Amino acid sequence: MESNFRKYAEGLAEHARAGVVIEEKILEWKQAERKLRHEESKPSAARAKAS
Repeated sequence: MESNFRKYAEGLAEHARAGVVIEEKILEWKQAERKLRHEESKPSAARAKAS
């Protein structure tokens, strides 16, 4: 009985760790997207020279 519970608990812990990793990646992607949008909203020096 205890070994089944231990396997179940280990499985939950593994899922929790995977969930944390996924959440961290989502946050990284959102930050990168915000940075990209911010960069796109700035007039670049190249575009300013061309016009």
